Amino acid sequence: MHKCYDNFEEDLVIAQLDTVKEQDEIKNYVYKKSLIRPNTNAFTIIIIFISIVVFGIICSFLIIKLTNNENNSFLIFLLVCLSIFILTSRLFCIKLVECYQHYAKVETRRKCLCRPTCSEYAIISLKKYFLPVALFKILKRLLKTCRGGIYKNDEP
Repeated sequence: MHKCYDNFEEDLVIAQLDTVKEQDEIKNYVYKKSLIRPNTNAFTIIIIFISIVVFGIICSFLIIKLTNNENNSFLIFLLVCLSIFILTSRLFCIKLVECYQHYAKVETRRKCLCRPTCSEYAIISLKKYFLPVALFKILKRLLKTCRGGIYKNDEP
């Protein structure tokens, strides 16, 4: 029985050494990785947003005129806007993250404790998951996972 306890302590020490090595690897990743600065700016985000809104209004107007159904014009407008929102929201969110990557200070971006970094995680999640799921995962990452003083591996 005493021998098993000794093995347990050895296993615990080995696990802690692996954790320390992993911590150092992730810390090096966070601090030494070259930061990506996408060629995006706030003007691009505003243009994309205005384009989406104008496109929604034009499509709604055309559908209402082509169907001669002015009685349900508000409902048609809402359905078209909802459809356009569903189709474009993922791209728009990715552009917002890229805009953050473009403008955020180096110190702010280096505060992340995870691999991949929080902004990389956000883009990967937005590309991989349905928008509500991606947003939930991103918020969980920002508010819970990337807190404290422990470096972590956290793939989406």
